[in-house]
Amino acid sequence: MNWAENRFLVRSPKTERHEGHQERIVPLFPELRTELERHFSLDKTKENEFVSEHFQKTSWNLHNPFQTIAKRAGLGKIIRPFDNLRMSRSNEVADRWGEVIESLWIGHSIKVMRKHYKIVSDEMFASAAGVNLDNQVSHAQSHAISTDLDGLGQPLTDSFIG
Repeated sequence: MNWAENRFLVRSPKTERHEGHQERIVPLFPELRTELERHFSLDKTKENEFVSEHFQKTSWNLHNPFQTIAKRAGLGKIIRPFDNLRMSRSNEVADRWGEVIESLWIGHSIKVMRKHYKIVSDEMFASAAGVNLDNQVSHAQSHAISTDLDGLGQPLTDSFIG
């Protein structure tokens, strides 16, 4: 974690066998920085590089602990939570900084991003229709359309989280 330059290192065991894809430097986005600062200010082990001592192994399945946290927070079951989170940030980065930066920061090729992550959001529909979403009530379900071509374009949640 490089707090001074607002960057952090992401190690990628999945792609480490490919030259130059073992790790990448990504921005410490403001909303993430806020949460990490809050976490480390509460944590007794402030010098530790890990957010959680308990979940350090990349082979561990975090789906069940995540679902427990979501349930306790009153969110209900979240379908494909990590895909959902990754897709959201992928689209935010691509829309703001473009596909090349998205590929570098999120850690997959532009082809993979286009096939699995790119969505058409409610905001895009509203913008095209000249509608301001800030003045409207959120829909019960997202109208995002995934360009996912391999059958994984199932709903990402069973309840709207917006």
